[in-house]
Amino acid sequence: MEKLITNLDPNLGATLREQLGENFQKIQNGVDGQSDSLNKQILDMLGDVPLQDKDEVTQARVDSSGKAYSTLKGRLDSQQSSADTALKEERAIGLEVEEARSDSSGETFDDLKSRLNSQESKIDNRIDNKLAQISSIPETFANLGALKNAYPNGRTGLFVTADTGHKYIWANGGWTDAGFYQAVGDNLLSGEITYATPFVAPYNDLDTLPLNKIITYATSDIKKVANIPNSLNSYIGGATVYTLSNDSNLAGSVQYFVGQDNSTYSRIAWGNPAVYSDWKPLGKTNLSFQRSNNTAAPYDDLNTIPDNVSITYVDNIQQIKNIPNDKDIKSVTVVKFGGVDGIGNVEVMTSAYDGKMFYRMTWYDSNKWQPWHSVADGNFYHGGKMVWANTAAPYDDLNTFPMNQTVVIAETPSTISAFKHLPPISSSVQGLTIISHSWSDSSIGGIQIAIDTDNIMHHRIAWSSDNNWSAWRSEKPEETYFYPTLSLFEKVGVIGDSYASGELAFDGHYNDHYEISWLQILARKDGFTGTNFSKGGISTRTWLTDSKCMPLMQSSDAQDLYILALGINDEALGTSYIGSEADIDNGADTFYGNYGNIIKAIQAKAPQAKLVIATIANSNDIAAKLNEAITTIANHFTIPVIVQLDDPLFNSSFYKDNMIGGHPAAPVYASMAEAFERLIGQSMIDHLDYYKTFKKDA
Repeated sequence: MEKLITNLDPNLGATLREQLGENFQKIQNGVDGQSDSLNKQILDMLGDVPLQDKDEVTQARVDSSGKAYSTLKGRLDSQQSSADTALKEERAIGLEVEEARSDSSGETFDDLKSRLNSQESKIDNRIDNKLAQISSIPETFANLGALKNAYPNGRTGLFVTADTGHKYIWANGGWTDAGFYQAVGDNLLSGEITYATPFVAPYNDLDTLPLNKIITYATSDIKKVANIPNSLNSYIGGATVYTLSNDSNLAGSVQYFVGQDNSTYSRIAWGNPAVYSDWKPLGKTNLSFQRSNNTAAPYDDLNTIPDNVSITYVDNIQQIKNIPNDKDIKSVTVVKFGGVDGIGNVEVMTSAYDGKMFYRMTWYDSNKWQPWHSVADGNFYHGGKMVWANTAAPYDDLNTFPMNQTVVIAETPSTISAFKHLPPISSSVQGLTIISHSWSDSSIGGIQIAIDTDNIMHHRIAWSSDNNWSAWRSEKPEETYFYPTLSLFEKVGVIGDSYASGELAFDGHYNDHYEISWLQILARKDGFTGTNFSKGGISTRTWLTDSKCMPLMQSSDAQDLYILALGINDEALGTSYIGSEADIDNGADTFYGNYGNIIKAIQAKAPQAKLVIATIANSNDIAAKLNEAITTIANHFTIPVIVQLDDPLFNSSFYKDNMIGGHPAAPVYASMAEAFERLIGQSMIDHLDYYKTFKKDA
């Protein structure tokens, strides 16, 4: 384009108009020339391309998908909008990924992959824990109702009901029957049990059961299985059978059958080829037959029933062979005890309605039964026992003899005297037979009858609680009631407490009234002089230290007879005070030691005197221990012991119900005088050798 005039005339005149017109023409010519030049360049570049396509702007209005826009701006605006949307979405995805790097517990991971790896590990651990809670051994219930009651809201695991043998799982909010349970593997080793149907092989025949398996038939249809024991109770509702073998060979295998009623049988496979033997019952077997006339062998004949079984024939025993000859018996139970190789078999039959009992036995030949014998009501006792000197509990104490036994004690008098709670037998008795009888194993309401070799019968009864025996009562020959009296002695002293001092308790005041003590009542009756070396509240410990008791005994004349009656107040000192027999010699501050010191002091004062020691008239636990110690002390010093509870008075309501403030009333002291004279008089009979020497060296 030509150069334009730039030095324009400053005067606004014709010259300026000419200059401007010239410049305008130059511009127009330049534009036209430039357009021609551009068109030529386009033609050179595009050649024969149509004019419409030669328009780059027109082409730019169409996007890559073929969509045409009215203007290029429209397309560019659309692309800008798409770009903004994509950027916005990218930003949103970025935020979502960033948020996903943090779990619900607040833990943040470096990248999403790290979180996914962690979550996968946790899920694996949870699955492992859950699987660990699922036992391969099912939990068993009696029936579906019991399962629902135990887990009404479900539970993970496998559960089997014993009534059907089916397995149940919790699914969809309820218990689902998953069919019959069949365990796999070596179940004798794993502890699993196979619940079998009795109609499917090999479980329909006990001869074909797999070796080393535990098989349970949870159905009464077990009676339809082949080769079961033929003596099963007709009411049996199932059984477990286990077959043991050392390898896969049947020979030498052992099979055990345990019925739902706990009847147990065994058999063994032997030979080549191996064959199972007959079933043999193990231990106690209980059987019941509803209809005796339909009972099959061997239970249709009492000569052929197996050993060690208890059989109940419910309706009519008269249909069974070899029963007792009694047409009145109907329903019975028969118990058979097996001897050795058939020798000494015993059968006992008890009738249900009249209580009759029959028994018989075999000897030398198991096929030859002795005749049935009947037992009269009330006269049946178990076999007796001969008790020797070394017999241990319960036969060392008549209080603990078993009920419904007859026990014979055949020993020397000195050995017999070692038995506890004997009746008041003579020192010369060579033995006695004791019958203990009760309606049950408990002694409550039971009786004991003892007859000694002097042909004297003794009896007693237990009441209220077990082993709470009353005093022995003796049915003695008339002459034994002629007791020696205490008038034999001129001077008698008593070592005792308030019960030996005539103590009375009125209005909370306790006072000793020696004049009404049982000793002074006897002194007036029998004419001897009585001295009370006694005092209320005294024990064996305080008797030695009291200002009256020991000093009075030492300062008084020697007595002919000393009666020792301490112990009531020693009960309060407890069992730890009792001590042992060794304390008698070492003089320890115990019941043994202090009572020993008292006796030694008396023997030192009056070496020719006779001594007798009395037990306590109480039956509580500590009194029983003190009475045992008193008996031991008596034996240690070889002096007689009198048992207050052997006299009827001390067991009577007259004695027990007439206490005031825990002490006897005056009339009771008078009765105690009679009781002590009876006890001491019997002591002179029972220990005659001891009293025979009275006045020997006087």
